[in-house]
Formats: sequence, C-alpha cells, structure tokens
Amino acid sequence: MNHPAPMSGRLRQLMPILGFNLAYLLAAIVGSIASGNSEFILYIIIMLLLGSVVWFADRRVGFSPLVLWGLSTWGLVHMAGGLIDVPDSWPINGEHRVLYSLWLIPELLKYDHVVHAFGFSVSTLVCWEGLCAILAAQKASGEPYTPIPTLGMLTLCGAASMVSTK
Repeated sequence: MNHPAPMSGRLRQLMPILGFNLAYLLAAIVGSIASGNSEFILYIIIMLLLGSVVWFADRRVGFSPLVLWGLSTWGLVHMAGGLIDVPDSWPINGEHRVLYSLWLIPELLKYDHVVHAFGFSVSTLVCWEGLCAILAAQKASGEPYTPIPTLGMLTLCGAASMVSTK
C-alpha cells in the first residue's frame, strides 16, 4: 500500500495560512458573483498572483508567521473593503456604499486609511525580513561582506520606496 509522502515542516506551518486565504478568496468570488461585481474578479486574480509571488519569495526568505498572517489579514480586509456594503445611515465618502468608503471618524479617518496604514506596516516587515535574508545569504557565501544589488535586493528597495499619494 502506498502512503502519501509526509508533508514538509514548512508546508505544515503554512497550511492554516493557505486555508485562511483560500477561504476568504472563495467568499470574495461568491460575493462578487452574487452582487454582479465582475470588476472585482480582476482584484481576486491579482490577489492570487500576489499570493504566488509571496509563496515563491517565502521559499528564499522563510517569512515569519507574523509577516504571513499580516499579509493574509491585509488581503482579507482589502477584499472586505470592496465587497461588504454598509447601511445607508453610515457616513461614507463617495458613491459606493462599501467599507472602503466608510468614515470611521467622519471627515478624518476612513476604513481605507486604516487598511493602507496596516498594509504599509506589514510591507515594512516584509522588506525587513527580505533584507535580512539577502544579507545573511551574502555573508554566508564567504565573500567580502558588501551588499550586492541583486534582483531581489533591487525589488526590495523598490517595494520599500513606495508611498501612498492619497
């Protein structure tokens, strides 16, 4: 009788995170279809592509659970922001009555602002862990310890330089 190969330790760690992401993405697909919001399907495709990028980066970096759960939560609140309707009595900015338009503190703080602040915070941790992994690999190579501008390092610098223009 053939037994399936045991799951690697890292994959076993990632299963709850993968399950969480798949659950909210499936809910987003159902919500998009149910509401007739076909435009949102594009965002879901982008999320799947970004998830693939994180998956491959994790193979090199070995992101911490904090970073992976942070990215996952950011994805969830981002999807929720565009799909969850808010009641007519709640203050919004714009014509779409979804969480992204919701004023948490009228004329001062929107749901959108909180999601982006959270996202930039998580992105900072992603960049930090990526930088640490790149420098550790270069140091371990035994070569003189001078940072080398690899594609990974330059991508990291580009991601770290992004700022909101809102």
